[in-house]
Amino acid sequence: MTFYGDLDGNEHGPQAHQLIAVGRKYEASFGKVQWSHDIWASQNILSHCVSEKTMIPALTPDSDDIAAFLQSTDVIDWKHVEVRRKSDSLTMGASTINEKVRALFEWVRDEIPHSKDADLDVVTCRASEVLKAGTGICYAKSHLFAALLRAQRIPAGFCYQVLRHDPPLNGIVLHGISGVYMRENKEWLLLDPRGNTNGCNAQFGIQDDGLAFQTDDNFGEFTYPTVYHCPAPVVVNILQAYKSREEMWPHLPSSLS
Repeated sequence: MTFYGDLDGNEHGPQAHQLIAVGRKYEASFGKVQWSHDIWASQNILSHCVSEKTMIPALTPDSDDIAAFLQSTDVIDWKHVEVRRKSDSLTMGASTINEKVRALFEWVRDEIPHSKDADLDVVTCRASEVLKAGTGICYAKSHLFAALLRAQRIPAGFCYQVLRHDPPLNGIVLHGISGVYMRENKEWLLLDPRGNTNGCNAQFGIQDDGLAFQTDDNFGEFTYPTVYHCPAPVVVNILQAYKSREEMWPHLPSSLS
């Protein structure tokens, strides 16, 4: 995470004062803040990408072995013939990693409807299963997204947020998002392919996190700072335990533990 402002007190106007205040709070909480003296070095300063509600901790992969984020597994079965075929067709003509990631992200986000949004009473888990059914909840869509990326040899993992539950349910719920390693930028990028409905506006971008939901720590919401190479067991277990999304919905996990 980079914050723009002059730490010697020569701030470039009131916006820089706010940037520095937010940056220092972020630094105290999470560390790994990079400071730039040129506030104009980015067009995506405070109003576009940073606020106290959207501060994301620096992402750390759970494995130093990048190959772990390329594995084909029972759930992330990117070697499945249909998954590979779809990945190749969606990235045809893309010449850079950024272009491939954007194409795959936007397709999963827009063309694979979130099961609840589409009022579909099915549960999917395995990437090839999500592709065949053409639907999944946030966890399942992140599984398909990771498989499509890995089929292009792009390292991809799994990230999670804790959010307030959708009404009429109370409490908090675990939300699944994605972490993608952008080799061209040498950084992990958070993306949320859940689908842009009901006011969500998840976007692809290097300068911002492009997430569908902002977290608010006043309500106990937060983003886990880890990119996991495998889906969380608590997620896989719940998806495999139910056939009906409606029956599963009240039992979604509230944390990774």
